[in-house]
Amino acid sequence: MIAFTNRPNRLPCVASFIFSFAWIAATASCLTGCPLCDTLASTISDDIRDARLVVIAEAIEQDSAASEEAPYYARFKVLEVLKFDRLDSSDSSSLDRWQWAYSNDTLTNRQICLLMSYQEDTIQWNLPLPLSSEAMKYLRGLVRLPEEGSSRLEYFLPYLSSRDTLIAEDAYNEFAKRPMKEISHIRKQLDRNRLIGMLQAPETKPRLRGLAWMLLSLCGRPSDAELFDQALAKRDLQSESLDIDLAASMACYIVLRGEKGLRRIEQDFLADHKVSTSNAHAAISAIRVVGHEFDDIPKDRLSKSFHAVLSRSDLADFVIPDLARWQDWTAFDKIESLFFEADEESTFVRIPIINYMRLCPHPNAAAVLQRMEQADPNAARRAAMMSGRYDN
Repeated sequence: MIAFTNRPNRLPCVASFIFSFAWIAATASCLTGCPLCDTLASTISDDIRDARLVVIAEAIEQDSAASEEAPYYARFKVLEVLKFDRLDSSDSSSLDRWQWAYSNDTLTNRQICLLMSYQEDTIQWNLPLPLSSEAMKYLRGLVRLPEEGSSRLEYFLPYLSSRDTLIAEDAYNEFAKRPMKEISHIRKQLDRNRLIGMLQAPETKPRLRGLAWMLLSLCGRPSDAELFDQALAKRDLQSESLDIDLAASMACYIVLRGEKGLRRIEQDFLADHKVSTSNAHAAISAIRVVGHEFDDIPKDRLSKSFHAVLSRSDLADFVIPDLARWQDWTAFDKIESLFFEADEESTFVRIPIINYMRLCPHPNAAAVLQRMEQADPNAARRAAMMSGRYDN
């Protein structure tokens, strides 16, 4: 048996436990998580699942030879083994109590950290992750959770507004990776007043505010729609800057107000061409999500909202696939005209139009499609490739 001692290894560890932000756009064809929540790179549970060794350890001393330019090197005392998965042993007691690990920064004496190693035959710790006392409690509960189910999501609810950034971001990401259908199972456990407090607190981060809007759509009252007006008063609708929680606030508003809310979004964001492209696109995303995730408004009514977008060359191509997906063929004449009116700067709209016509049951669709393919063979080929019909 190999004794799992960990001698100083001065090769930097490739795997690091650092959250990185990535914008994940919600699309109608692939709503695998909360559709309007911007997910982070991974959850702590994901990292623990991939790791072979996971321990809570205490930093005891720094390497006295470390320079300002070189990484710091610290000696750790293992306090608790959270996961021990080694091919050559199932006995965690064979893990040496003292471990060495690199750190990108100085660690205070007695700092408690999370250490993870991913290799099978050697121990090579990732960057130590400092833990608060609350984070230690969070981790201990985390490793006991089931992989799926309502009880798992319920565990993260109180941690969404934690002041510990590590905990708050991880709890957020656990929700962001779940579809609304799964989140809806815990609607009775949602604290409406707490969600409202999160939306009104200026320190709430935009990503968390977006999730709060989506959760409020599950447990809110019609009167809570006033929160949307309060949030809207702080925005510049003609600015191209993107507020990442705007679409979520619109979706919540539509769910809480129903038909009246939908008409408001149509008028203020889609029919008004002075509204910036980014803000109008947020409205499109909101309506799309309401159609896919909620049953409050029929899809044929929601699709009518997109008709106003067909006159905007910068947005029409975004909604034509939705019209086809929701089998709204009432825009046939407008879409036909849009194809032949497209100029050099808007020819990209022809690709979704051709695929719309290929699905359309209108009696003139086949003849119109033939004219389109003859008028723009390149667009026809690109449309065929996108729809899986391309044949050399």
